Amino acid sequence: MPTNKLKLRSTASPYTFPIPDVVKGSVLDWAEVDNNFIFLKGLNIQNGVFDSNNLTMTLTRIDGSTIDISGFTSGGVSIYEVKLVIPTADVLTLNSVPIELIPAPGVGFAIELISASMKMVFNSVAYATYMRVLLLTAGAAQKQVEFHNTVLSSASSTFNSTSTNALSGTKLIENAAVNATVDVGDPTAGDSDITIYATYRIITL
Repeated sequence: MPTNKLKLRSTASPYTFPIPDVVKGSVLDWAEVDNNFIFLKGLNIQNGVFDSNNLTMTLTRIDGSTIDISGFTSGGVSIYEVKLVIPTADVLTLNSVPIELIPAPGVGFAIELISASMKMVFNSVAYATYMRVLLLTAGAAQKQVEFHNTVLSSASSTFNSTSTNALSGTKLIENAAVNATVDVGDPTAGDSDITIYATYRIITL
């Protein structure tokens, strides 16, 4: 109920999105006071929906606006993505000089690849001889991912995905990086860059 007390506002709120509140160096009228409180109530969260496929949360305010939150983890395990461009000069030495795809995660953690893809924009000469690109944990006996040799040997641009390797043998090692390499030996020809995309998780041991 209105009273004869003064209604003063002289300090502006730092939270001006989506619109600033009503601030004056003099008395506010009742409509201005009401509008401020109505606006503040509208910012209250009414409900939230979690998308388990994309690991995102959408919060809906009373006023109908939404807040999207990402970066959630699945089952306590963080999910990450990485992209690595490997120039052709490095592809030609990828067996003798593997290239780090994912750095070592630290003591008490291990890297598990979930999926991987490889893209090659063909230049002019196809790769030859040794062409099976692997994603291999440093020090492991078995690769986590193997791309078929036809991907690297193609005489046209390619973009292929592959599943993780189901063969037995040690694939995961605590605090070890995951490298891109070529099986057996270095390719003997080829002049196209390749790009590797991988989705992985960090396991807490």
